[in-house]
Order: sequence, then structure tokens, then C-alpha cells
Amino acid sequence: MKTSVAAALAGLALAPTPTLGADLFGTASPPMTYPDSQSPLTEVGSNWYLRGDVGYGIGNEPTVVPTAGLVPAILPDALTGASYVNAPPGNASSNVGVTRGNNKNIDGLNADIGVGYRVNNYLRLEATYMYSTGPSLSYNKGSLCPDATVAESNEVGGTAVPVGYLWAPVACTGYLHATQTNNTALASAYFDLGNFWGFTPYIGAGAGLNANTISGSTHFLINADGTPYRGNTSGSGAPNLWVVQTGVDGGGYAIYTPLGTQPNVDFGNQNWDRHFNSTRYSMAGELMAGFGYQLSPSATLDIGYQYLSLDLFGSNKSTLQNLKIGIRYMAN
Repeated sequence: MKTSVAAALAGLALAPTPTLGADLFGTASPPMTYPDSQSPLTEVGSNWYLRGDVGYGIGNEPTVVPTAGLVPAILPDALTGASYVNAPPGNASSNVGVTRGNNKNIDGLNADIGVGYRVNNYLRLEATYMYSTGPSLSYNKGSLCPDATVAESNEVGGTAVPVGYLWAPVACTGYLHATQTNNTALASAYFDLGNFWGFTPYIGAGAGLNANTISGSTHFLINADGTPYRGNTSGSGAPNLWVVQTGVDGGGYAIYTPLGTQPNVDFGNQNWDRHFNSTRYSMAGELMAGFGYQLSPSATLDIGYQYLSLDLFGSNKSTLQNLKIGIRYMAN
């Protein structure tokens, strides 16, 4: 009897699960098996992750060189000795050109965001967008702004004869401000070198495209009251000629002499405000090294060094050496 009970228990223990299910609940489907990649328990996209970093770096990038005369210089007239200026190039509605000068060092903050894919335990691929700034420019310069709203004239036989516009500029100040930014898109590969006490060192390299943008504006204020400069020489019917008073004739009438060098200033309403915007595209490349430390199953602290060339094949060789700290977050 004992032998029969033991044999029955052994038979139940060795019986396949479907048979047991069939005995207990009736007919049951056979168990299904999947490759790991097709298992319903495997989350779609579990190897994808997001990243975000802030960095502090030292860049070596071109300076901003405004077009000559954007803030006019005060010049003496050789004939009359009067001071004159030329108007800034362009007009208030046009984009004035700028150039990039010699490189200089600049330090500051930067940031990047990206998306990555872990191919295996050793290889990661990423696409990132990075924002950084370059040398800026801000200064002011004293100038003269034309203020000749009345046509002057000589009396000839009792008749007023317009001879031009009296050159009577007022003291003003030109203010110029320019900024420089880099918008960099990179595709990179990282090689994880193993896990050591929770730390995973890595190296990496990448390439992409950089857009270097210089933008800014200049405006002029009247020194006496701080208001924007808006000169006006229209509506008088005088010849388009700048003159200065050089004496008085025997009849007590003013004598006017044209400026020997006529200022490059239009006749009419004046607006010397200007703006400029210039973008240059170049190939970019980077080398990286650092380590990750897993904070949780989803989040990894990332600390690294980045050497970034913003102009791989250009003459300026703009570079950024950067220390970064950020988080990689697995999309589980």
C-alpha cells in the first residue's frame, strides 16, 4: 500500500504541466516559448535613453568685428575745420554685415540634450544638440549726429537764396552690442569599458554640424536728453549741400561755405539704428572620456570631459574644452 501511494505521488510530480492543467481544469493550451527579443515581457524600446548635461568650458573662438563705421568716428573738415561724421552703412531696415576676427579665449556655461541607444553592454550610440556662446562685444562711442532742419540762405538783391543745409550736428553716443552663439548637432559613439565598483568608464567620438551666429544692433542717443536720434533735413527746398557759416558780409548777411568733404549723410529723415545677423556653418567633431555611475535601474550619473572642434576644416580652428555633468535616463 505504501509502495502504491509513493508511486502515485511520484507520477504527479513528474507529470508535465499541461497534463496537470488538463486534469484539473479540462483542456488547456500548451505552453508557448519566445526568443528573448519577442517575449511579451520584454518592453519595447527598453534600450533607448534620454540625456541632459550642463557644462563649463574654455573656448577659443573668433571675435566679433563690426563693419567699419557702424559707430561713426568724428572727422575734421580740411577746408572749414568743422567736425563731421559719416552715417553708418546701410539703413535701419537692412542687415549690416559683420566679420569674424582673431580668436580669443572665453569661458562659460553650456548645455546639451540628446537621445541614445544602448546596442550592447559596451557600445552606445547618441544624437545630441548642444548650445554654447562665443565672444561677445559691447561698447559705446561718442559721435555727432546731424541736426540741420532749416535751410540757410544769403540775401542777394533783397531775395533769400537757399544755399544748402547748415551743418550743426549735436553730440550723441552710439551704443553697440553683439552676441555670438553656437548651435551644434552631433552623432556620437561611446564605448563603455566595464563596470568597476559601480563606475563605468567610457571613451567616445562624434561628428556633426555647427551653426555659428553673430547678431546684434547699434543705436544712437542724444546726449542732452537721452532720446533716440532722429534727424530731419526734409521739406525746405534747399540744395542737397552741407554748409557752415564762415563769416558775415558788409551788409550783415551770413556767408556760408560748403564743407570741403561732404558727409555721407542722406538728406531727409535720419535713423541711424542698425542691426546685423550673420550665420556660418561648419563641420564639427568631438572626443570624449568620462564615467557613469548608476543611481537607479533607470538613471545614470554621467561626468565627462569633451574636446569639441566647432570648425574642423576652417582656418579659425574654433575649439571648446568642456567638463560636463548630467543624467542618462533609460526609457523603461
